[in-house]
Amino acid sequence: MLGGLGVGLGLTVALISAAGVIVAAIVGALLTQKLRHREISDKDQFRDWREAFDRAAFKGPYLWNSDPKPFLKAITDTIRAVNTGARYDGDRLISSGKGKARIRNPRWRSEMDDIERELSYIRRSVDEAIRSDAGEPSYMTAHLDPSLAEHMDKARDDVISRLNAIWSDLRIPVLPVPTTVTDFSTEPPEGDP
Repeated sequence: MLGGLGVGLGLTVALISAAGVIVAAIVGALLTQKLRHREISDKDQFRDWREAFDRAAFKGPYLWNSDPKPFLKAITDTIRAVNTGARYDGDRLISSGKGKARIRNPRWRSEMDDIERELSYIRRSVDEAIRSDAGEPSYMTAHLDPSLAEHMDKARDDVISRLNAIWSDLRIPVLPVPTTVTDFSTEPPEGDP
């Protein structure tokens, strides 16, 4: 009689143990699902990128940037936001999203590739101008070259115009084209969606 009780008890312990494993697996899966970084929509990512581009480096003529180093840092930070979806204020993470490679809409993804190349051109051009005068008394004036300023204005205008087309499609307020800005206000032009 005791032998049957031992078998029954062993079977009960085995069933409870198996049920515990199943419950633990289900709870683990549910927690993983809840805690997994949610995939943001393309619209949310473009809304966040709008914030990344709404900065002094994209407002007014290039020559308004009296010191090229903060301008260069702003462009570098913007490239990082485009590539990774992460925006920083210094070393502090402001927001995280997805990089351009994870944009679902193929046309917008292609546009973001082109925009990243244009931003890299801007960064490279300004960096070369800074290095060409490094150590010289005129270091701070390297970026004042009219030819460089013209190229930077055209490139920044192109970037914002391309983004405005996407933002408009998504019904996100557009930004003013840099060379049309007459002050540093962040208010969108009247009538923007």
